[in-house]
Amino acid sequence: MRIRAVLDRYEGEKAVLLVGDDEASVAWPRALLPDGAKEGDVLWVVLSVDEQATREAREEAEELLRQLLDANRNR
Repeated sequence: MRIRAVLDRYEGEKAVLLVGDDEASVAWPRALLPDGAKEGDVLWVVLSVDEQATREAREEAEELLRQLLDANRNR
């Protein structure tokens, strides 16, 4: 998914982006913007799901829960 954002202004170390068709205001770390980005620039934000990382995070959470439940049963 690609979302259009306009760099509205800077506020210290944050940038205010107007995102999407409704131009929702989003605070974004200035350091994560492309070099040279200036007020009024149109940016594209690309979002995607990392299925492998999601699966690994779920497996890790399930394992931690199992360990906690086992430790609780052995008390």
